[in-house]
Amino acid sequence: MRTMPGLSASPAAQSIDIDDDGQIVGLF
Repeated sequence: MRTMPGLSASPAAQSIDIDDDGQIVGLF
């Protein structure tokens, strides 16, 4: 999978997580 210009090498999806309350964190 090639990276798109202007994006970081690591996908942002790697930093997305769901906390104990079911809230999505790391999306922004």
